[in-house]
Amino acid sequence: MGLIFGALISILAGDPVDQIMIVAMSTSATMVLTPKMMQILMQGLLPFADAVKNTLSKKFPDANFTMGVDAALTVADDSVITVGIIMVPITLVLAAFLPGNKLLPVADIAYQAMWLAAWPCAFGKGNIVRGILSATLITAAVLLIGTAMAPVHTELALTGGFVLPEGMELISTEDAGTHLIGYLLSLVGGLFA
Repeated sequence: MGLIFGALISILAGDPVDQIMIVAMSTSATMVLTPKMMQILMQGLLPFADAVKNTLSKKFPDANFTMGVDAALTVADDSVITVGIIMVPITLVLAAFLPGNKLLPVADIAYQAMWLAAWPCAFGKGNIVRGILSATLITAAVLLIGTAMAPVHTELALTGGFVLPEGMELISTEDAGTHLIGYLLSLVGGLFA
């Protein structure tokens, strides 16, 4: 799937054949390796969280502790993996056809698809259909927020010394679209500018 979608994106960009192959292989490798790496890293948090909870329970026997861990822990769940993989092509289609969107989230699509699938699958109790529907709506909002935040991210990057490649005017990330509070604060700040 990653090979096909990577090649299609590169073909649509008008890249030469060698660049098409590089983008296709990079996209497929990212889609395979990113979820696996996240699973391994996040599964390592569980023993740590359990050890901290046990230590606290011994020191404070009358207290009932609930440990909060990163939502990426759910990436190891089968329904999240399924929804995340299905969301990759849906995200690319949304990016291409969503009115007002100017963000093509190739760099972090595998990570973001899995991350955005975690919440809908958790709230939908593992229901894949509900997860896909919810994740599609969330992804549409994320793409639009990422597009709206592009001028801010570009200005921050330029201030930090990043040099835009030739032909590039704005940069953003799908991850920026997941920060609703930052977006709302930028809207409020824009009212007073």
